[in-house]
Amino acid sequence: MSNTNKIKQLPIYQSHKRVQAFKIANIENHPDGEENNYTLIPTDSELPKLHVSDDYYNKHYPKIGGYYVVYEDGYKSFSPPEAFEKGNTECSLENTVSFTCSNEMLPAVKSLLGEISSL
Repeated sequence: MSNTNKIKQLPIYQSHKRVQAFKIANIENHPDGEENNYTLIPTDSELPKLHVSDDYYNKHYPKIGGYYVVYEDGYKSFSPPEAFEKGNTECSLENTVSFTCSNEMLPAVKSLLGEISSL
């Protein structure tokens, strides 16, 4: 008589998180003995370079081609490209907000959208 142990499969979850992220084009190391010895260079040249601490680098080991990720609660992480691209789709304010307004409200709505887009 054999003793077969059945292992229950872990539950599966669908992620619904909103994150901010950029793809890493290059990583510069500045071994000057100070904090923030690493600089992540985004593939989008309009985004600023980001200095990260040794603690971040040693915890997440970011790699070129992967993504620097900031969650809604401020937690900062790294995601390999395959996992990030499979689980995330880039969105913008234009394709995430839709509404209907009356003609009287249209000038106020346009003004508000202009303020939001300049943030």
